[in-house]
Amino acid sequence: MVQLAQVKDYIGLNGSTDDGMLETLIPVAWRIAEGQCIRQLQPVEETRRLTCRRLWSVTACARAIC
Repeated sequence: MVQLAQVKDYIGLNGSTDDGMLETLIPVAWRIAEGQCIRQLQPVEETRRLTCRRLWSVTACARAIC
């Protein structure tokens, strides 16, 4: 199972990456959400518009809430 830390590693400490990597991260974050009972993430269509830093923040916050 993909771990949240792996997403952080993909994004990097500065939270920046290219669009291609963002496209890869969105489904990864979604699998993490499903696997760890995270229900606070926005739909994939909305998440797609977020920056990488925002994607990481949303995922981390959702994990904390759950």
